[in-house]
Amino acid sequence: RHDMIKEAVGGWSAMLHVFLNRFLKGPTGISAAGLPLVVDNDIFYLVANVSNLLADGEGHQTALEWGGASSIKPCFRHWNVLKVGTDLASRNALFVELDCADPGRFKCASTSDLHDIADALTAMQARVADGRTTQSKMGQFQKACGFGCLPSGMLADRQLGLDLVNVCTYDWMHTFLQDGVISMDAALLLEACRTKLNMGLDVVRDLFQQEWSFPRQHQSKGRRLWQALQDRRVSERKIFKAAASEMLQLYGLLRHFVESQLDGIAEIAAERASFEAACRCMDIMLLAKRGRVDMQEAANMLQVAAREHLSLIHISE
Repeated sequence: RHDMIKEAVGGWSAMLHVFLNRFLKGPTGISAAGLPLVVDNDIFYLVANVSNLLADGEGHQTALEWGGASSIKPCFRHWNVLKVGTDLASRNALFVELDCADPGRFKCASTSDLHDIADALTAMQARVADGRTTQSKMGQFQKACGFGCLPSGMLADRQLGLDLVNVCTYDWMHTFLQDGVISMDAALLLEACRTKLNMGLDVVRDLFQQEWSFPRQHQSKGRRLWQALQDRRVSERKIFKAAASEMLQLYGLLRHFVESQLDGIAEIAAERASFEAACRCMDIMLLAKRGRVDMQEAANMLQVAAREHLSLIHISE
């Protein structure tokens, strides 16, 4: 699929645009003609619209031709959130950087704002085409906007009528677990153990290789979890190379390691506090996933927990 997307004109954004237009708005589209269903010899028409486009950050990046989390605009939902180190936030109180721990300062963009960016980029492309400006200036403009825009892509489309800002939903599993928040925090904690306590990864590996009992359907994978802590699977930035499902299992063992081996050690108190704050975020999401907490209540709890976590990251740094 990846190779096919790379070869397609306009990439995934154009492909998604074609699919949604045909599926929703085409002659037999589910939001136009509806889907006929026969129930007890009666015909019903199911009419539906898009409420959620679910993907991780990279999925939204390719769908919207967005620069992604490492760009100068690391959040397509909030127009005033900038990459760390851009310096603009220090000169203009309207802007904040990505590590801001106060969500009340985030200013939400609208889909209309995204369309305005698409119009500006299209106009700039026309100026490049007829020689009124250079490709270099076009690149700088795209960088400042945080987006690219092809006429065949999602950002330029006005026919679908999708509220892109609100329908694009992040996949928490991959965002939080796979090279994400919890894996980064755990890696930073273990790196602090190595540098401050002379406690290498071998200590954690030995703990993970003990005779643990896992649910039968996870036994095989559970007994291999220690392999995620092999030196070859840890990058220069000390991020675990573990799949999301692996990290979900590692999470419980890592908490056991922290609570049983690192209790009361002042040298890594800041790193441990940050890791445990990330764990509280994880706990809330798992409670919601398992239906033990109402989604709205979980969202309110998560906002408080995420704010606390971000503030503790600053302390540990």
